[in-house]
Amino acid sequence: MLILSGASNQTDPKLIPADSVHRKHVFIKLSDLKPSQIQHRLLTYTKFLFVRHPVERVISAFRNKFEMNYTSSAYFKKRFGVKIMKKYRKGVSPESIPSSGNGVHFPEFVSYLIDTKKEQFNEHWALVSSLCNPCDVKYDYIGKYETLADDSKYILEQIGAPPSLHFPEVVPSKTSAVVESYFNSLTAQQQSDLVKIYQDDFQIFDYHFRNFI
Repeated sequence: MLILSGASNQTDPKLIPADSVHRKHVFIKLSDLKPSQIQHRLLTYTKFLFVRHPVERVISAFRNKFEMNYTSSAYFKKRFGVKIMKKYRKGVSPESIPSSGNGVHFPEFVSYLIDTKKEQFNEHWALVSSLCNPCDVKYDYIGKYETLADDSKYILEQIGAPPSLHFPEVVPSKTSAVVESYFNSLTAQQQSDLVKIYQDDFQIFDYHFRNFI
């Protein structure tokens, strides 16, 4: 999108710094526009959305924000991790919880999700249906993470992107291989409750999981 909009002089997406898309004023947001301008774009622009299996997406967010040591992870560990461990870690005193927020367990994170209103979820684990409003916005294309290479190629072709512009090679997700082990670390009630939280995403985007959906 940076290349297509002229916001980057690069021709290879992999050479664009990953944080570029998060910088202010790189992209115009609908919230920056007047109602008439918003309506015009919703009616005339090509609109696409990419989704991911809800359970895999939650596990991926947990691994990225609470188990890895990325610079961005430190914020999530301190912002959410400390509170999560103080509330859900059994048999330890609050004073023994590390101020860094390191060491959150997946069942503890899921307990936090279950007890938190969905409207208060961070965007990394919020429902895609609440973030992107597919029932209100008439998306032209809805692609899936599982078929990212083919779907992105098709969308680029449909919008008339230069033939030389290709989506970067898709690296297989490391999370897919560990979904079962993470999910099995939950109690039966947690498993059921977690799937119920993301029920709208399961149904709207045609995902299924075991016998829950």
